[in-house]
Amino acid sequence: MPDPSGVYAAAVLAASAFVHGIFGLGFPMLATPLLAFGMDLRAAVQLTLLPTIATNLGSIAGERHRGEALRRFWPESKPGPGRNGTKIREVAFRGAAYRFDLA
Repeated sequence: MPDPSGVYAAAVLAASAFVHGIFGLGFPMLATPLLAFGMDLRAAVQLTLLPTIATNLGSIAGERHRGEALRRFWPESKPGPGRNGTKIREVAFRGAAYRFDLA
């Protein structure tokens, strides 16, 4: 007999993929909270990570001009020195810059 949590996770991922297929968005926004109801939040995020990446790469591959779509959606990152000797990674995505302190 299959594990009930595995059946629940498969059903949530399938339903989220179905919604994403209809509307073109929403897979991680729907799958992550629904999975978090039945398991740890970290496990839910890890479980949706690979299908989300695969969905995004599939969307880029389906574009007519793949190179342009990849350049448009791929974040640009620049390493640099930070405060107190930490490293800073600055990521620019759609015109907004985000800074991360890396210890």
